[in-house]
Amino acid sequence: MLLDLYEQWMGQVGPLKKFKTKKVMWVNIAERINKYFHTGKTGLQCENRYKTVLKRKKAAVENNMTSGSSRALVRFENELNKISASDDSIQPEVTGSSRGVTIIKRKRETSLSEEPVAECSSDDMPSTSHTPQQKTKNKTIQETLLQIFEVKEKARERRHREKLQLIKQILGKENLEENVSK
Repeated sequence: MLLDLYEQWMGQVGPLKKFKTKKVMWVNIAERINKYFHTGKTGLQCENRYKTVLKRKKAAVENNMTSGSSRALVRFENELNKISASDDSIQPEVTGSSRGVTIIKRKRETSLSEEPVAECSSDDMPSTSHTPQQKTKNKTIQETLLQIFEVKEKARERRHREKLQLIKQILGKENLEENVSK
């Protein structure tokens, strides 16, 4: 129930939304759990329990990735996967790799339905894609240093011209004063 409520309400945290802060959301989750199970949990206890579940899942996943270790069971895996699929701070909408571009479509408002996940390679991408892809030129260190040098050199030349212009103005005024006093 804790994970279901978190999944349902996490998108409603923020200014001008149902919950101003996550702390308020956790207090409401605790109230709902207390009402349903007739217990005395606080919002902080619920938040800490959620963090513990995440740590245990992370430890189990790391254990399962290690060769030679026995497989660890990940409790609440489906619920945590739903949460990570709908939380954009956990997973970006578009990721790229050498195999292609992965686009994860999700709804902005919280819902209990499954969000579809689409994968496509760069060859399958239509030319009229709605996601503009910018090609960035990878610069070498030499090119970057050369560009920095050019910018500094232009700034130095500009300062030199300004200094010469000021000197000419000052000398021009002195010459005028000498001519007037003669």
